Amino acid sequence: MSDQQRRRFGILRSAVLRARKTWLEKSELPGHTWPEGRVFTCATDCSGLEAPLFGMKLLGLQFRQWWGSDIDENARRWIRAQGMCPLLFHNAIERRLPEHVEPCCLDGYWLGFPCQPFSAASVRARGFQDKRTEVLRAGLRAMMHARPFWAVLENVKGIVRARHQKGFKKMLTQEGITDHYAVAIARICPHANLREPIRRPRVFFLCTRKDCALTDDQNLVKELLQNVCAEVQGSLPPAELEDYLREVVKKEDVGRENKGKQGAPTEKKWVEQHGQVREQLGLPYLSDMTELSRKANHLPGLTLRQQSLVEIKTHGLQKHDYPVILDVSQSLGRAPMLSGVCPCLTRGAQPVMISGDGRGRLLSSHECLALMGFPLSMTTMPTSVGDAALHALAGNSMHITSIALATMLAISLVNWEATGRGDAPPVLRRLSCKTKVTTPLQQVTREVESSGSMGKKKQRIAGRPKIKRRLSDIFSRVPASCAVRKPRPRRAQHISSTPERRSSASSASIRARTPGKAVAAKQPKRRLSDIYES
Repeated sequence: MSDQQRRRFGILRSAVLRARKTWLEKSELPGHTWPEGRVFTCATDCSGLEAPLFGMKLLGLQFRQWWGSDIDENARRWIRAQGMCPLLFHNAIERRLPEHVEPCCLDGYWLGFPCQPFSAASVRARGFQDKRTEVLRAGLRAMMHARPFWAVLENVKGIVRARHQKGFKKMLTQEGITDHYAVAIARICPHANLREPIRRPRVFFLCTRKDCALTDDQNLVKELLQNVCAEVQGSLPPAELEDYLREVVKKEDVGRENKGKQGAPTEKKWVEQHGQVREQLGLPYLSDMTELSRKANHLPGLTLRQQSLVEIKTHGLQKHDYPVILDVSQSLGRAPMLSGVCPCLTRGAQPVMISGDGRGRLLSSHECLALMGFPLSMTTMPTSVGDAALHALAGNSMHITSIALATMLAISLVNWEATGRGDAPPVLRRLSCKTKVTTPLQQVTREVESSGSMGKKKQRIAGRPKIKRRLSDIFSRVPASCAVRKPRPRRAQHISSTPERRSSASSASIRARTPGKAVAAKQPKRRLSDIYES
């Protein structure tokens, strides 16, 4: 599988270079040179399984990763096992990006921000009102700090809809991306554009820095994208589903056996829905189907609902339609089933491959990784990551061939003659607590900590007192210049004498607590006013 995959990536790279050369000659643009032998300095956020880096390996491009980030512990274990990431962040929003790299020393950047706020399959999609979109904002700020020559942002196709497109453009403008980068949109599906046996339509935003872009004409950029996609689609041979599946799958490799009840159906919503459809199709009742499936054992590891879903979906199929793959994790009306092609994998997907004799099984995690384009011979499987976690990570990853094509497109839009040689490694700095990638709360810190002449001049103009600011004043909601300092409370002094207000009854009670000893009551100190009054 690895040799076949290398050949496909060689064809992909050659097709992109041919289309780029033809486009440059036709458009009479400079920058015909391709960065052969260049070591690309790159970084990733929401790294996942590091699909872009595997794509760079298969394309034969040399790279040096600078940092990565992912909030999932299993993803971080995977990244550590590959040994490509020297600096790994747990959270892209709350991190303090170390000022290792000087501006303009990063060549490439990838960001696969969360897709749930924009997915049509999600019933809770709220667009840019979702808090998870702050990951995109943090990535854009990291991008403005590192200033890469090119960047690729990946998400579902729902983000370019009218209700989400406005918010996306607004965020790009707020973070200064539109001022410094030219953004083009590429829609890539592995099955439609790359002839792969899996559907995963995605939108890739190709960002090119304006000072080194080949052109700012969007029509010419669209022409290049169309020519490259047509050349690649015509050059790549079709890949068969059987090439990605194992002939013999061990039971422990599947690891997705459901723990649901296998007995008689209970009074649930799906029971009534499936019962009506089964009656219309002439299929046996659920109770009879349960006994038949137990005896035949055609669908091991599936719950009763999933077995019924398989029988309903495969009813009426011809022999030439098999094998089919059905995602049994979804309901009857939403479960996708394709012939010879795997539906789009998600974190909770449960793809079942069904053959012509009615037998079926859940795909293993290694098969899902292979369908997503991962070269299993080049990966290091971490022992601390279970099979179910690998299923979820595979469903949340980028497709390697798709991100490789998007990366080639982004590199093709850069005028490498205007970027310099790029042989020098990035300049290292010592780790600092300050960072240029800040949250809105930390922006106040940068403004207050400015101690230059302009900052002092503004203070004098505003009539504000020149006082030293404390850390508590900086991070408080009230500005430090407007905060009123409260005087520190004095320490309470020890009073040795008894207060005057203490009555004689209290002194008598003290004497009563110590029997056998005559305790003389202490006379209170007399004030000068008491003397003159007497």
